[in-house]
Amino acid sequence: MKQFGVLTKALNNSQAGMMLTHNLNQIVTKCNYIDPIVFYREYYAHLITPMFAMMQDVEAWSFPHPVIATNFENALQLIDQPLPTKKFFYVMDLEWLYMSDSNYDVLKQVYTHKDIHLIARSDNHARILKSCWKEPVATIENFDYREVIKLL
Repeated sequence: MKQFGVLTKALNNSQAGMMLTHNLNQIVTKCNYIDPIVFYREYYAHLITPMFAMMQDVEAWSFPHPVIATNFENALQLIDQPLPTKKFFYVMDLEWLYMSDSNYDVLKQVYTHKDIHLIARSDNHARILKSCWKEPVATIENFDYREVIKLL
């Protein structure tokens, strides 16, 4: 069985939380050889029942498989984690555009880090990421489970 992790702030009832839960459930039901695990910072009740394992984000430090961060804070955290075999940052949103406390050096540390592979959510995001930081390794609209599987 192949495993991968998703590092997120929360799997709440937001658009992002619902999108992740739906697509990870698709992986579980359609690909019985892949086992996704979500590492979260904050726990919330779910509208859609997760069919995959969930653990607090500190557990990702000892996870020896690929990990996909879903926001800037998690990507920054992922940089220092020693065991993930490959580190991805699914850029769901262009967060730096509205971060009030953004520091260019910290942004650059994440978006241009040699170990972090950017994944764009759309072609427009991919163009912006390439222009501002570096070229994404993939464009996966709405965390489409088929594209996530291909990438991993």
